[in-house]
Amino acid sequence: MNEEAHPRIQSLVELWRLRCAPGEIPRRSDLNVFALKPWLGYLTIFEEIDHGVDFLVRLDGQVVVNLTGVEWTGHKVSQLAYSDRVQLLEVLRSVQTSRQPLLDVYHFPVKGKLRPFSRALLPVRDDKRGAGQVIQCLWPVSDHC
Repeated sequence: MNEEAHPRIQSLVELWRLRCAPGEIPRRSDLNVFALKPWLGYLTIFEEIDHGVDFLVRLDGQVVVNLTGVEWTGHKVSQLAYSDRVQLLEVLRSVQTSRQPLLDVYHFPVKGKLRPFSRALLPVRDDKRGAGQVIQCLWPVSDHC
């Protein structure tokens, strides 16, 4: 576990680990709205398109939308600005391929300034759609966002 990760991020990763069957990643249904309730507004759910060529923003949490001022639900990652798109696609593909969580500190623009967030990216499988998904949680490092 990344010791720099915010305790709320650490608890989400622990939940992800608890929902893993031996040798598997959790199903999206194992991490439903009830299980994810403490993190809901802070989550973005990405769904792979064409085996990771692109990703669709399936859900952009309300806290994330309020911080950024932009609603990305229903849009593709390929529609982001070039530098953001390249970096995010690379990270999403890496998480899908490794089938392991990624924890880091991510600097995200909030009201015109870059602010640090504790971030977790968690791979899940969606049995209904047959596509892989990545759940991203951005948690403010400080309360000044």
